[in-house]
Amino acid sequence: MKAIFLKEIRSFFGSAIAYLVIAVFLVLAGLFTFVFEGDYNVLNSGYADFTPFFNLCPWILMFLVPAVTMKSFSDEFRIGTFASTLSDNQIVSFIVGLLICFFMYFGFESLATYFGTFASTIEKIGMSAHFSSMSRGVIDSRDLIYFISIALLFSVLTLFRLQAKIK
Repeated sequence: MKAIFLKEIRSFFGSAIAYLVIAVFLVLAGLFTFVFEGDYNVLNSGYADFTPFFNLCPWILMFLVPAVTMKSFSDEFRIGTFASTLSDNQIVSFIVGLLICFFMYFGFESLATYFGTFASTIEKIGMSAHFSSMSRGVIDSRDLIYFISIALLFSVLTLFRLQAKIK
């Protein structure tokens, strides 16, 4: 697994894609945070608070992360070494990844409004509650465990899908 990780990191940063993605993130975040008028402009708020920046980051990353990773996953799926286990098409993989990211960040918070007594529990299943805690500068072990658990969950689901494909 470490060898695959290192191979992917080297190939990612060995191409212009990594630097393009970093530049797109910085330009979009900078424009919305400092230039464009609106709710995300820090300079117009009158006080030094980067809460708008941290509210904006999930939106930008929600598009960039699937765009970058799904190309890699669909290529690996095609040659059979890893998986975007849902599709070998980059566009389909991107859209599915985007929808999963959107649901994980906003979906559970929205679902919580329909469950009166369990609303707090359902909201904590989503990423928004954990990200908002970290965006305030609080690194809580519960949030770290949550994000590690989500990564492990999707890794295990990928492993099950690969095993099913082999059979």
